[in-house]
Amino acid sequence: MSLLLLWAGGIVGNTAPSLTVTDPIVATTSVPVSMGASVTDDGLPSGTLTSLWAFVSGPGIVTFVDATDPNTNATFDTAGTYVVNLAASDTALSTNQDVTVIVSDPPVGGNNRWTKWLAMLWH
Repeated sequence: MSLLLLWAGGIVGNTAPSLTVTDPIVATTSVPVSMGASVTDDGLPSGTLTSLWAFVSGPGIVTFVDATDPNTNATFDTAGTYVVNLAASDTALSTNQDVTVIVSDPPVGGNNRWTKWLAMLWH
């Protein structure tokens, strides 16, 4: 027989998931950037752990490769400052954190190999 203790704050011993994020993230328009986050949990109450990235604010569109993967890549279509949010839940408790992403336009012109390689990516 198993005993599960509940109280108003959730299951006894259960703690909310923990997030590790980079803030701020620096990116270039139209170039995928790793969101580089991780989510951990104590395994209570059921061993189920979900996460979700969401757009909060910014001048353009954010596209996540897999919004349910904390370490996904994202692409930003317009230069500027964005705020995205990573939320995680263990079905009983949840946590979230806003992350600032500073997005710049790619370099223009130049005669070096790096600039030429980047130019090929955008065309």
